[in-house]
Order: sequence, then structure tokens, then C-alpha cells
Amino acid sequence: MTALLLKDLPQYTDIVRLRDGASLTVRFVQPGDTEALQNYFRGLTARSRYNRLLGAASELPQSVMSQFVRIGEGEGFSAIATMKLDGVETIVGEVRYAFDAALSRLEFGISITDRWQGAGIGAALMSNLECRAAALGADRIIGDTLRSTTP
Repeated sequence: MTALLLKDLPQYTDIVRLRDGASLTVRFVQPGDTEALQNYFRGLTARSRYNRLLGAASELPQSVMSQFVRIGEGEGFSAIATMKLDGVETIVGEVRYAFDAALSRLEFGISITDRWQGAGIGAALMSNLECRAAALGADRIIGDTLRSTTP
């Protein structure tokens, strides 16, 4: 699969309602999201960053960030969940996934900002991910959860 064209990304945007009625937008990451995405990772607690990145990194290295914003390259995709908070579109969750066509499986990593854990954002991202996996032809979705991940 080739990378998706930037002009085509808006057609893959979904707007869902959370349990409390709040609106959540799920869309592919775009090159202009680099600073906001980096701020999102910096804003996670040390525990949440460790659970997501499997290390003590305080932010995404530039090489990883460049992979996050290149949608479809190397069968890798990144999506973010955003909400309007105090009038500002804010990233509240993210998911990075890769499709392995030879094994018909999709592997993913996901995080939700600490303030919004338990609000249904993870469930919304997983539901969206299931649809994306089906569209790619995946038979299985694989993700690891650390024992220390209580939320």
C-alpha cells in the first residue's frame, strides 16, 4: 500500500459521541500536527508515557515523530482523538498501528491523556481501529498491555 495523499485524509475523519454526550473527532495525523502531538506526549504522566512508549522517554524522538505523520508508509498509520476544550481543538488520545498483509494482522499501540482516561475515548478509538482493520483486510488485531496499566 502506498501512503495516503494529504488531500484525501479528511474523508477518513469520524465524529463520535462519548458516554457523556461530548463530541470526539478521530482522524489521521497530519504533518501540521507534529507540535500538538509532541505536546500531547509531553503532557502524559511518566507512568502513562512508560505504558505507551515502553520506556522513560519524555517525548517522541524526531525519527519516530516523522513516522507518525507519514500515513501509510511502511504500512504504518497514526490517528488522533481530539476534543474542543476551552474552545481549542486538543489531542486527548492517539493510536499508532501497522498492518501486516502477509499475516493478515494489525498491531497497535494506544494512549489516552490521563485527564480523560475512563471517559470512553479508548473504547471509541478501539471501535474505530476495528473498522480500519477490517477495511485493510486484517483477521486479527494485536496489542500488548503491561501489567502496570490499570486504567
